[in-house]
Amino acid sequence: MTDIFKNKIYTEFEQNLYRILNISLDEYRTIFEQHNDDPFEEFETIYANDGAEKMRITMNWAIVNLSVIYQERELGRKMTGPELKVHDEGLGLELGLS
Repeated sequence: MTDIFKNKIYTEFEQNLYRILNISLDEYRTIFEQHNDDPFEEFETIYANDGAEKMRITMNWAIVNLSVIYQERELGRKMTGPELKVHDEGLGLELGLS
């Protein structure tokens, strides 16, 4: 049986990856496979244990964190707290902070 809620979250994740980082789901997977990590295992575990909303928020934080890494590389330095806040808010993702 297909889980339409989970499929919708993966579709949204893929769209956000492309919109924010200009990478596909396969490219995202490849980034982590290079480090012998599989974030999709974590996503599946979170979905099974904590539900769809927690999975969505975890995926969104994964995008934020990768975006910060890329942004800091571009800047050549760590971002300040205020810069991180502006950066995170500018991505337009639900991060579960409220």
